[in-house]
Amino acid sequence: SIFSFLVFTLLLPIFLIVFAVFFLYKYIVKAILMIKFQGTYIETMNAIDSVWAIEDDNALSVINVISIVEQNTKNKSIIENLRSTVSSKLLGSNSICPKMMYIRSFHLGYYFWSKNSNIDIDKYIRPIALDENENSFVTEDELQTYVSEISNKKLPYNNEACWEILVSNKPLEDTNTFPVLFRIHHSLGDGVALLKLLLNTIGCDKPKPREYTRCDKCETFFKALAYFMDLFTFKNTFEILSYGIIYVINLIV
Repeated sequence: SIFSFLVFTLLLPIFLIVFAVFFLYKYIVKAILMIKFQGTYIETMNAIDSVWAIEDDNALSVINVISIVEQNTKNKSIIENLRSTVSSKLLGSNSICPKMMYIRSFHLGYYFWSKNSNIDIDKYIRPIALDENENSFVTEDELQTYVSEISNKKLPYNNEACWEILVSNKPLEDTNTFPVLFRIHHSLGDGVALLKLLLNTIGCDKPKPREYTRCDKCETFFKALAYFMDLFTFKNTFEILSYGIIYVINLIV
Protein backbone atom coordinates (compact mmCIF):
# COMPACT_ATOMS: atom_id res chain seq x y z
CA SER A 1 0.00 0.00 0.00
CA ILE A 2 2.90 2.33 0.72
CA PHE A 3 4.34 1.56 -2.72
CA SER A 4 1.00 2.32 -4.38
CA PHE A 5 0.75 5.57 -2.48
CA LEU A 6 4.25 6.59 -3.59
CA VAL A 7 3.45 5.74 -7.24
CA PHE A 8 0.23 7.72 -7.03
CA THR A 9 2.05 10.68 -5.49
CA LEU A 10 4.67 10.63 -8.25
CA LEU A 11 2.15 10.28 -11.07
CA LEU A 12 -0.40 12.77 -9.77
CA PRO A 13 1.49 15.88 -11.00
CA ILE A 14 1.79 14.30 -14.46
CA PHE A 15 -1.93 13.52 -14.56
CA LEU A 16 -2.79 17.04 -13.42
CA ILE A 17 -0.58 18.55 -16.13
CA VAL A 18 -2.13 16.35 -18.83
CA PHE A 19 -5.66 17.16 -17.68
CA ALA A 20 -4.82 20.87 -17.52
CA VAL A 21 -3.47 20.77 -21.09
CA PHE A 22 -6.64 19.09 -22.36
CA PHE A 23 -8.80 21.52 -20.43
CA LEU A 24 -6.87 24.52 -21.78
CA TYR A 25 -6.92 23.17 -25.35
CA LYS A 26 -10.69 22.70 -25.21
CA TYR A 27 -11.33 26.32 -24.29
CA ILE A 28 -8.74 27.63 -26.73
CA VAL A 29 -10.56 25.75 -29.49
CA LYS A 30 -13.88 27.19 -28.32
CA ALA A 31 -12.43 30.71 -28.48
CA ILE A 32 -11.04 30.09 -31.98
CA LEU A 33 -14.38 28.72 -33.18
CA MET A 34 -16.26 31.71 -31.79
CA ILE A 35 -13.90 34.08 -33.60
CA LYS A 36 -13.57 32.18 -36.90
CA PHE A 37 -17.27 31.31 -37.20
CA GLN A 38 -18.59 34.49 -35.69
CA GLY A 39 -22.32 34.81 -36.22
CA THR A 40 -22.89 31.13 -36.97
CA TYR A 41 -21.14 29.27 -34.12
CA ILE A 42 -23.54 28.03 -31.43
CA GLU A 43 -21.71 25.59 -29.14
CA THR A 44 -19.53 22.49 -29.17
CA MET A 45 -21.30 19.15 -29.07
CA ASN A 46 -21.35 17.19 -25.86
CA ALA A 47 -19.58 13.83 -25.69
CA ILE A 48 -22.57 11.62 -26.55
CA ASP A 49 -23.61 13.74 -29.56
CA SER A 50 -20.00 13.73 -30.80
CA VAL A 51 -19.93 9.94 -30.70
CA TRP A 52 -22.89 9.82 -33.10
CA ALA A 53 -21.33 12.53 -35.30
CA ILE A 54 -18.30 10.31 -35.92
CA GLU A 55 -19.68 8.02 -38.60
CA ASP A 56 -18.75 6.02 -41.67
CA ASP A 57 -20.31 6.53 -45.10
CA ASN A 58 -21.44 2.91 -45.01
CA ALA A 59 -23.08 3.25 -41.59
CA LEU A 60 -24.59 6.68 -41.04
CA SER A 61 -26.12 7.52 -37.66
CA VAL A 62 -29.54 8.21 -39.14
CA ILE A 63 -32.84 7.05 -37.65
CA ASN A 64 -35.41 6.10 -40.31
CA VAL A 65 -39.09 5.98 -39.36
CA ILE A 66 -41.86 5.33 -41.88
CA SER A 67 -45.37 6.55 -41.14
CA ILE A 68 -48.68 6.56 -42.98
CA VAL A 69 -50.60 9.84 -43.33
CA GLU A 70 -54.19 10.19 -44.52
CA GLN A 71 -54.94 12.88 -47.07
CA ASN A 72 -57.79 14.92 -45.55
CA THR A 73 -57.60 18.16 -47.51
CA LYS A 74 -58.16 18.97 -51.17
CA ASN A 75 -56.69 22.46 -51.10
CA LYS A 76 -53.07 21.52 -50.42
CA SER A 77 -51.00 18.40 -50.83
CA ILE A 78 -49.43 16.74 -47.81
CA ILE A 79 -45.97 18.02 -48.71
CA GLU A 80 -47.24 21.60 -49.05
CA ASN A 81 -48.97 21.37 -45.68
CA LEU A 82 -45.82 20.00 -44.06
CA ARG A 83 -43.62 22.72 -45.51
CA SER A 84 -46.03 25.44 -44.41
CA THR A 85 -46.45 24.03 -40.89
CA VAL A 86 -42.75 23.34 -40.29
CA SER A 87 -41.76 26.77 -41.62
CA SER A 88 -44.15 28.51 -39.24
CA LYS A 89 -42.99 26.51 -36.20
CA LEU A 90 -39.25 26.00 -36.76
CA LEU A 91 -38.13 29.06 -38.71
CA GLY A 92 -37.74 32.57 -37.38
CA SER A 93 -37.31 34.00 -33.90
CA ASN A 94 -40.39 32.17 -32.56
CA SER A 95 -39.07 28.70 -33.34
CA ILE A 96 -40.20 26.07 -30.84
CA CYS A 97 -36.87 24.25 -31.25
CA PRO A 98 -34.07 26.27 -32.91
CA LYS A 99 -31.67 23.31 -32.64
CA MET A 100 -33.67 21.45 -35.29
CA MET A 101 -32.33 23.86 -37.92
CA TYR A 102 -28.70 23.77 -36.77
CA ILE A 103 -26.05 22.03 -38.86
CA ARG A 104 -23.13 19.91 -37.69
CA SER A 105 -19.64 21.26 -38.33
CA PHE A 106 -16.12 20.03 -37.57
CA HIS A 107 -12.94 22.01 -36.92
CA LEU A 108 -9.72 21.50 -34.93
CA GLY A 109 -10.83 18.07 -33.71
CA TYR A 110 -14.20 19.22 -32.34
CA TYR A 111 -17.74 18.84 -33.62
CA PHE A 112 -19.93 21.86 -33.01
CA TRP A 113 -23.37 23.22 -33.82
CA SER A 114 -23.66 26.19 -36.13
CA LYS A 115 -26.50 28.19 -37.66
CA ASN A 116 -27.61 27.44 -41.19
CA SER A 117 -27.48 30.80 -42.91
CA ASN A 118 -29.16 29.50 -46.08
CA ILE A 119 -32.20 27.49 -44.98
CA ASP A 120 -34.30 26.05 -47.78
CA ILE A 121 -37.28 24.16 -46.38
CA ASP A 122 -37.69 22.40 -49.74
CA LYS A 123 -34.42 20.57 -49.06
CA TYR A 124 -35.67 19.35 -45.69
CA ILE A 125 -39.10 18.22 -46.91
CA ARG A 126 -38.95 16.53 -50.30
CA PRO A 127 -41.06 14.15 -52.38
CA ILE A 128 -40.19 10.46 -52.48
CA ALA A 129 -38.90 9.49 -55.91
CA LEU A 130 -41.17 6.63 -56.97
CA ASP A 131 -41.69 7.73 -60.55
CA GLU A 132 -40.41 4.43 -61.96
CA ASN A 133 -43.80 3.00 -61.13
CA GLU A 134 -46.28 3.94 -63.85
CA ASN A 135 -49.24 3.15 -61.59
CA SER A 136 -51.06 5.86 -59.66
CA PHE A 137 -50.27 4.06 -56.40
CA VAL A 138 -47.33 2.45 -54.61
CA THR A 139 -47.25 -1.08 -53.22
CA GLU A 140 -45.80 -2.07 -49.85
CA ASP A 141 -43.00 -4.02 -51.56
CA GLU A 142 -41.98 -0.96 -53.58
CA LEU A 143 -42.03 1.17 -50.44
CA GLN A 144 -39.88 -1.32 -48.51
CA THR A 145 -37.38 -1.43 -51.38
CA TYR A 146 -37.17 2.36 -51.49
CA VAL A 147 -36.71 2.70 -47.72
CA SER A 148 -33.95 0.06 -47.68
CA GLU A 149 -32.13 1.90 -50.48
CA ILE A 150 -32.35 5.37 -48.94
CA SER A 151 -31.91 4.45 -45.25
CA ASN A 152 -28.15 5.03 -45.47
CA LYS A 153 -28.19 8.02 -47.80
CA LYS A 154 -26.79 11.36 -46.64
CA LEU A 155 -29.02 14.07 -45.21
CA PRO A 156 -29.36 17.51 -46.85
CA TYR A 157 -26.54 20.04 -46.94
CA ASN A 158 -23.90 17.34 -47.50
CA ASN A 159 -25.08 15.41 -44.43
CA GLU A 160 -24.67 18.41 -42.13
CA ALA A 161 -28.42 18.84 -41.63
CA CYS A 162 -30.04 16.93 -38.77
CA TRP A 163 -33.26 15.72 -40.36
CA GLU A 164 -35.42 15.45 -43.43
CA ILE A 165 -38.97 14.36 -44.27
CA LEU A 166 -39.69 12.46 -47.48
CA VAL A 167 -43.30 12.37 -48.66
CA SER A 168 -44.72 10.01 -51.26
CA ASN A 169 -46.62 11.64 -54.12
CA LYS A 170 -48.59 8.43 -54.58
CA PRO A 171 -50.93 6.71 -52.10
CA LEU A 172 -50.57 3.15 -50.93
CA GLU A 173 -52.43 0.61 -52.98
CA ASP A 174 -56.21 0.59 -52.36
CA THR A 175 -56.01 3.34 -49.72
CA ASN A 176 -56.13 7.10 -49.35
CA THR A 177 -52.98 7.14 -47.22
CA PHE A 178 -49.53 8.37 -48.19
CA PRO A 179 -46.17 7.06 -46.88
CA VAL A 180 -44.03 9.66 -45.06
CA LEU A 181 -40.43 8.86 -44.15
CA PHE A 182 -38.82 10.69 -41.21
CA ARG A 183 -35.00 10.67 -41.24
CA ILE A 184 -33.31 12.07 -38.11
CA HIS A 185 -29.62 12.18 -37.24
CA HIS A 186 -28.84 10.61 -33.88
CA SER A 187 -26.53 13.45 -32.83
CA LEU A 188 -29.60 15.66 -32.48
CA GLY A 189 -30.85 13.54 -29.59
CA ASP A 190 -32.76 10.43 -28.65
CA GLY A 191 -34.76 8.98 -31.54
CA VAL A 192 -38.06 8.57 -29.68
CA ALA A 193 -37.97 12.08 -28.23
CA LEU A 194 -37.07 13.59 -31.59
CA LEU A 195 -39.84 11.75 -33.38
CA LYS A 196 -42.32 13.04 -30.77
CA LEU A 197 -40.98 16.55 -31.33
CA LEU A 198 -41.41 16.26 -35.10
CA LEU A 199 -44.93 14.89 -34.71
CA ASN A 200 -45.80 17.73 -32.31
CA THR A 201 -44.30 20.18 -34.80
CA ILE A 202 -46.29 18.99 -37.80
CA GLY A 203 -49.45 18.32 -35.79
CA CYS A 204 -52.19 20.77 -34.93
CA ASP A 205 -52.45 19.95 -31.24
CA LYS A 206 -50.17 21.54 -28.71
CA PRO A 207 -47.69 19.10 -27.14
CA LYS A 208 -48.59 17.91 -23.66
CA PRO A 209 -46.29 19.00 -20.82
CA ARG A 210 -43.75 16.38 -19.92
CA GLU A 211 -44.38 14.25 -16.86
CA TYR A 212 -41.17 13.70 -14.94
CA THR A 213 -40.50 10.28 -13.46
CA ARG A 214 -37.92 8.79 -11.14
CA CYS A 215 -35.82 7.93 -14.15
CA ASP A 216 -35.66 11.61 -15.17
CA LYS A 217 -34.08 12.37 -11.81
CA CYS A 218 -31.58 9.55 -12.34
CA GLU A 219 -30.76 10.91 -15.79
CA THR A 220 -30.20 14.38 -14.37
CA PHE A 221 -27.87 12.91 -11.74
CA PHE A 222 -25.80 11.01 -14.30
CA LYS A 223 -25.64 14.02 -16.63
CA ALA A 224 -24.35 16.12 -13.73
CA LEU A 225 -21.67 13.52 -13.05
CA ALA A 226 -20.77 13.42 -16.74
CA TYR A 227 -20.39 17.21 -16.75
CA PHE A 228 -18.12 16.98 -13.71
CA MET A 229 -16.01 14.39 -15.54
CA ASP A 230 -15.53 16.79 -18.47
CA LEU A 231 -11.87 17.30 -17.54
CA PHE A 232 -11.06 13.62 -17.90
CA THR A 233 -10.21 11.79 -21.08
CA PHE A 234 -12.56 8.90 -20.31
CA LYS A 235 -15.69 11.08 -20.24
CA ASN A 236 -17.13 9.36 -23.34
CA THR A 237 -16.90 5.96 -21.70
CA PHE A 238 -18.43 7.28 -18.50
CA GLU A 239 -21.38 8.87 -20.29
CA ILE A 240 -22.05 5.79 -22.39
CA LEU A 241 -22.01 3.68 -19.21
CA SER A 242 -24.33 6.12 -17.43
CA TYR A 243 -26.82 6.09 -20.29
CA GLY A 244 -26.73 2.30 -20.23
CA ILE A 245 -27.67 2.40 -16.54
CA ILE A 246 -30.47 4.87 -17.35
CA TYR A 247 -31.80 2.50 -20.00
CA VAL A 248 -31.91 -0.36 -17.47
CA ILE A 249 -33.71 1.87 -14.97
CA ASN A 250 -36.23 2.76 -17.69
CA LEU A 251 -37.00 -0.92 -18.11
CA ILE A 252 -37.50 -1.34 -14.37
CA VAL A 253 -39.63 1.73 -13.62
